[in-house]
Amino acid sequence: MAILPITLYGDKILKKKAIRVTKMDAKVITLINDMFETMRNADGMGLAANQVGSHKSIFILDLSSVKGFEKTKPMVFVNPKIVEYSEETSTMEEGCLSLPGIRSKVERPVGIKLQYQDIDLNDHVLEDDDLLARVIQH
Repeated sequence: MAILPITLYGDKILKKKAIRVTKMDAKVITLINDMFETMRNADGMGLAANQVGSHKSIFILDLSSVKGFEKTKPMVFVNPKIVEYSEETSTMEEGCLSLPGIRSKVERPVGIKLQYQDIDLNDHVLEDDDLLARVIQH
């Protein structure tokens, strides 16, 4: 595994639409593993592929370092799409690996419904109204 450079705010790749993953091959698996290594090295909870210079529609997260989520397993989301948001919102301080050292209060919907694929490209739907929903929206 390798630690990849994290793309910083202002880079045009962060504004480009991600490309749908249609084939899971060794190159994509390596990217995912490198993303986990990079995120952990930067003390992050989540990381999108565009944050490491890839146009692929993938993001990962690992909440196991957060109190109350220690038993949560790392997750990979391929071709994710939020299809529903709750009307209720909450405000919480957030940071971003593409904006190092900056934290700000951000208002987001409390709950979401997400359609995505796993690393075998099987379809899934996830509904959450906790920290997981907030990290996914980020």
